[in-house]
Amino acid sequence: MANSSRRNFIKNTSLSVAGSVAGINYLSDNYIPDLVSSKATAKLPRSKRDLVMDVLNMAKTPSYVPAGFFMHFGVKGDTAVKAHTEYFRATGMDFVKIQFDEQGLPENKEIKTPEDWAKIPILSEKWFEPSLYLLKNLIKELKSEALIIQTLYSPYQMAKQAVPWETLVRHVGQTQNL
Repeated sequence: MANSSRRNFIKNTSLSVAGSVAGINYLSDNYIPDLVSSKATAKLPRSKRDLVMDVLNMAKTPSYVPAGFFMHFGVKGDTAVKAHTEYFRATGMDFVKIQFDEQGLPENKEIKTPEDWAKIPILSEKWFEPSLYLLKNLIKELKSEALIIQTLYSPYQMAKQAVPWETLVRHVGQTQNL
């Protein structure tokens, strides 16, 4: 740590405490009185899911802008369900964004020309099973708490997995003149 000293530690800790106190004062002045009034149920959503649905439906003005974060956990199956659930609850974010770490296309060495893309195989239902397992189990675990948004990769993103990037760019360039 650069500039690590007792003086800097005390200064930074003091600034953190001052910021926390200011935040608590702001909340108590602006929100806590409403918690004991009859407006409390109108102001606070029943769940993160309700908050996001209210924003999407433009039914109410939210008390804050819903936010979410996501990351690749590098795990599959029940471990992925647990990782997404724990991350959602630990961060306090407003929706769950699923990352499908277990799903990717294998490289297809038969695609050498733009015309070869017509030969790419159609994915079977079995290929989707790991993603559906994760989705179904997250819905079962978190449906009442949050909206669950899954990653849907575009054809371009999927094509990047099937061939080296340079091949894809070359093929796109060759087909622009057609």
